[in-house]
Amino acid sequence: MDKKAVIIGVKGLVIAPISAESSSATTYGAVESIPGVIEIAMTKNVTDEKLGADDNVAYEMLTSLDTVDVTLNVAALGTKTVAALLGHDYDNTTKSMTVASDDVAPYYAIGFEATKTDGTGRKVWLLRGRFSDSDGRIKRSAA
Repeated sequence: MDKKAVIIGVKGLVIAPISAESSSATTYGAVESIPGVIEIAMTKNVTDEKLGADDNVAYEMLTSLDTVDVTLNVAALGTKTVAALLGHDYDNTTKSMTVASDDVAPYYAIGFEATKTDGTGRKVWLLRGRFSDSDGRIKRSAA
């Protein structure tokens, strides 16, 4: 039996803001590196639905991916990056962030490379999601 390689590390975390969206295309802004990635955890949220047919309530089970919650652990994020991720104002002169109750986090894509035990890697892109700050920690949910 072949052993399966498991993910043992991550590197190369990048983000790209979504600058425009339509029903047929998505346009991304410049890709920005986020140095110091320590860990990335992903939780898939799925829905299982029974499809009835031929007088059978559970003729077939349909599973769909609703969202993916991503938790990023990085060594440090600068104030300017935090402001951009959460939709807050950042003052370049004073190097300070202003938080308002009606701030809305913009959509971003994130990418990274997962390193596996067999020495290979897997490149991952999550193409649309928003970051949030809970308990002083930024979290991201893909939608």
